[in-house]
Parts: sequence; C-alpha cells; structure tokens
Amino acid sequence: MFQRLVTVLAASSLATLAQAQALVRSVNGPAANAQFTRSAELDGTRAATFQCLGIAHCNLGEFESALAPLRRALELNPLDVLAHNGLGAAYQRMGCEDEARAAFHAALSIDPWFIDAWANLTLAARNFEEVIAAAEHVLELDPGQAGHRAMYGSALFNVGELRRARDEFARLVVSHGENPMYWFTYAGALAQSGELQTAWDALQHAKGLEPNLPGLGPFEEDLRAALQSGQ
Repeated sequence: MFQRLVTVLAASSLATLAQAQALVRSVNGPAANAQFTRSAELDGTRAATFQCLGIAHCNLGEFESALAPLRRALELNPLDVLAHNGLGAAYQRMGCEDEARAAFHAALSIDPWFIDAWANLTLAARNFEEVIAAAEHVLELDPGQAGHRAMYGSALFNVGELRRARDEFARLVVSHGENPMYWFTYAGALAQSGELQTAWDALQHAKGLEPNLPGLGPFEEDLRAALQSGQ
C-alpha cells in the first residue's frame, strides 16, 4: 500500500515538475516557483526539483531565497553542476565573492568543460590575471562569446599585453562591426602599439557609429597631435 502511495506521489511530483519547467520556458517565473515548491512538497528527495526551484528564485532576483533549495539539491546530489553554479551566481549577486568563486570551482571540479561556470568566474575575478585565465577557457569552449572576448581583450590591455589585446579587438570588429565601443577600444590598443594611422582609421569608424562616445573627443585630439608630430 505504502509503495503504491510513494509511486503516486512520485508521479504527481514529476508531473508538477514538468508543469513548472513549462512555465519557466514560457517566462512565467512566479508561477514556475509555485509549481517547483509544490513539486518539492510532494517529493523532498528529488534533487532536480530543488535545483530548479533555486535557479527560478535566481531568475526572479530572489537570491537569498535561492540558497536553501540549492543547498538541498547539493545535499541530495553533490555532483549537480547546475546547482553549484546557481549557488555561486546567488552568492555573487549577494556580494559574497569568496563563496561564489568556491561554488564555481566546485562545479568545474565536476565538469571542467562547463562554460557557464567559467563565464561566471570571469565576472567574479579578483584581478585582470584571473579574468584572463577564466576568459581563455570560455573562448576555448565557445569562440563566439563576444562579451567575454571584450573582457579578455580589456584585461590583456590592462596588464600591458597590447598586441594580444589588439588582436582580440580586431576579431571583435570583424564579427561585431556595428559595436562602436569595440572599434574605440581597438583604436586604443592600436595607438598604444604604435600603429597610429590604423588607430585613427578605427577611431573614425567608432565616431561614425556613435559620435558621442564617452572619451572619444580627447582621444581624437591626442591621436591627431601624435600623427602630426610623427610620433
């Protein structure tokens, strides 16, 4: 009798979980949370339910509320990389950077190819060197990640790796030529590398896309003066 009851509850929990996942896909976060909570009440042993509930809280900006279900998910399944990553994301948004990094590293100790954790580590980096290390993994796994390539190029620029930074922004202006900030930063890397005329051309392209780009005027004046002086 009890086994049949367990089977019925498990089936009901799975159905409720499926309904919640459908609500997530339809971008109905509060309703999804209610369904995930109901699923957890029906079956408190299913790690995926608590993982989904925690991540749903994160998606709604309810980061403190996400902690308990994500921890429960990890009690039930310590190898759940999504729960580790979700826990790290919640900690990060709460300003608990050390805890966030530990959670991301825990996810990567299970799955070293989990790009979301590498991407989050890039954002949680304590210095430019850590940005470079994490972003390299992101770009190895998905070279099309433009935002992380921009972070990577900027970090290279800030540690004095000017030619490497230039090359990264050269890739970005080829793939995302409509972005004026990429052209502006590309111009800066070119200028710092001594390629003044090419830097000028890139800067004019940025100006054509966005004439009011912050910092454009002073940079243009300095670059014009450098070109005129033959430096």
